[in-house]
Amino acid sequence: MSPSTSIMKLRSTCITVALIAAVSLLALIPERAHAAIDEVENNNSFETATPISMNQNVYGTIDSSDKEDYFEINLPTSGTIKITFANDRFFKTSWNSRIGMDIYNSHFEPFGDAYFHYKNVSVKTTKPESFTINLKKGANYIRIVPNSIITFDEPHPYHFKLSHVIPGTTIKKATPAKKAFTVKWTKKSGAAKYQIRYSTKKSMSGAKTVNVSKAAKSKKVKGLKSGKKYYVQMRVVKKIGGQLYYSNWSSKKSVRTK
Repeated sequence: MSPSTSIMKLRSTCITVALIAAVSLLALIPERAHAAIDEVENNNSFETATPISMNQNVYGTIDSSDKEDYFEINLPTSGTIKITFANDRFFKTSWNSRIGMDIYNSHFEPFGDAYFHYKNVSVKTTKPESFTINLKKGANYIRIVPNSIITFDEPHPYHFKLSHVIPGTTIKKATPAKKAFTVKWTKKSGAAKYQIRYSTKKSMSGAKTVNVSKAAKSKKVKGLKSGKKYYVQMRVVKKIGGQLYYSNWSSKKSVRTK
């Protein structure tokens, strides 16, 4: 084998090893949900707040040189918002700290006691906690800050997400018919449409979903098996800022077809 051939084979082997190492390192990076965003420094005031959107997983870090973070959410309409917040500190700590989340309106006024405190715990991961708050249309601000006097020996990562809370509906009645059933429900203002799902299993496994107009008050579901018991649920679909949001599914109603 010539010296040049040996060198080429050695280079090829080195490249292969490097690629394997790179892939292994990527596998160690934690996955993030779709539409995640990191804080944009320097976001330490209302004026420099990082813009965020609904349903984004927002990631940030508090440390000794960055003791507070600000985020701005613009809402197309007033409504109830669910905020889910989590402490992402992966290693045990020798100190007891808490980071707080304060909410402000477009005039930079706090929403009273509408804030969230998360106490640090000495475990590998921490369970996200949630609360709801009624926010007004337009700009609203979130401030992340330590709510106890502490010294950060290491960065303190966190993440949170905002989502709309859509009020659900109730099934008034499920009436049997020949190889069919009719559902009646309570209408909800602002609904873009409704969805009905039904299944022969109480767990709703393998359920089929039917879309229903927002103007409808009842719906007959046809083409079913005769003498079969079906479980039925409904939910509200609302359009906010051009996006569709869904309520939780209603309580189940059972009906046996004729």
